[in-house]
Amino acid sequence: MTTRGKTSPQIMMISLLCIFELALSLLIIKYVSYTEIDWIAYGEEVDGFFKFKEYDYRKLGGHTGPLVYPAGFVYCYGFIRWITGEEVRNAQVLFAFLYVFNQWLALRILQRSGKVPIAFYAATCLSKRMHSIFTLRMFNDGVCTIFCHLAVLAFMDGAKKEKEKKAKKMTINNGRACLRGFAWLSVATSIKMNALLYLPPALVLLVGYGQTLWEILLCVIVFVGVQVALALPFLLTFPKSYLARAFELTRVFTYKWTVNFKFLSEDCFVSKELAHGLLSVHVAALFVAAHRKWFRRRNLPPGAKEQRFFWDFFGNFFRIAKRDISSAFRGKSSSSSSSTRSRRSGIENRNSEKSGSDDDNDKELERIKYPSENDAALMLAQGNFIGVLCARSLHYQFYSWYFNLLPLILFNRTSLIHRKGNINMIFECMRNGGIMLCLEYCWNKYPSTAFSSLLLQATHAMIYATCVL
Repeated sequence: MTTRGKTSPQIMMISLLCIFELALSLLIIKYVSYTEIDWIAYGEEVDGFFKFKEYDYRKLGGHTGPLVYPAGFVYCYGFIRWITGEEVRNAQVLFAFLYVFNQWLALRILQRSGKVPIAFYAATCLSKRMHSIFTLRMFNDGVCTIFCHLAVLAFMDGAKKEKEKKAKKMTINNGRACLRGFAWLSVATSIKMNALLYLPPALVLLVGYGQTLWEILLCVIVFVGVQVALALPFLLTFPKSYLARAFELTRVFTYKWTVNFKFLSEDCFVSKELAHGLLSVHVAALFVAAHRKWFRRRNLPPGAKEQRFFWDFFGNFFRIAKRDISSAFRGKSSSSSSSTRSRRSGIENRNSEKSGSDDDNDKELERIKYPSENDAALMLAQGNFIGVLCARSLHYQFYSWYFNLLPLILFNRTSLIHRKGNINMIFECMRNGGIMLCLEYCWNKYPSTAFSSLLLQATHAMIYATCVL
């Protein structure tokens, strides 16, 4: 962003922080010893496909276990191993640049939201665990996070375009922004399934805010199409094997590595009751967020009822479907013969009484405005955070799923007291900085303990209660 040829302070800060991060990451690579965790296993998993031409997902794996990631992971790490010559140090340097790119994307999200103070940007550059996930461990979680952030920026573009087009009195269409968002989200899902945590708020953005039925269907087709295209070699040979391994939803995690449930016994941790309970809480928490925050339209004409997720969201969808399907049939009828047009004219005359209500429905749908850049990004960040809150198990690398967008959630918090002014903003920065330090402690405590797990879950619950409810 520039004003009269001058770079904005936010962009200057982001650029300086990225330069600092690159230098710091390279120093970490040089002076901090590399510890093998999954890099060799990743290589063994992708080599089965690229070197040995194995298409059966049940036969792909490494010394740490079977391959459990979708096809995008195979292509991604196959390319990384090829471009780095399979050398660990070269791969670390590449991941240092990927880390900086991820930081730039995340900081751009914070900057465009307009809610996070510029001084707080540096808080996202001080995480020991995040540097480890990228530059020392080279986990696929970091690569997945990059594409998730690209998706968030794409959805934010819908709000930006609406603002620009409104100023120019142009017709507003956010379909392309949503299309790009779902494409990036599908690529992220093909690398690791945790990207699906963004899907519920993304669907609310797609269905609930003025897209046509055909744009909705196109986004769904693109999301599924990317998955099918990437997995085609496996789907054409061993489809059941691929779907069972790449999208295994019943996998039981190892108690040794859990970060969030060490305060439970191992028997309780692996129980189906815990899994079903967490799933129920996850679904309920999503519906509460959707009803209270994601789909709540207040700026309506005088006397109009406030619209909420239950049940206006679903009613609007069916009205959109009816409107667009009817429009398609009317368009088809208009190209028929003159006798058919005459018959249709008679039908329209008989149904003239219904046209008024249809016009009212169309006008009501036209009043639906795409959320602001901040609101669009916040919805996606909150949906992802709820998934982390209700996760059956969190491993150390999962911190990258939500760390970068935590400031966005924290500075949009709900409060009975609305604080304003510089002094209160300093208080907010101190408060939110304390929360992030608390989380950093929990994620860096190795091995995790009952106390660190309980503190992590309590902090997550507090964030949900104060920032999402």
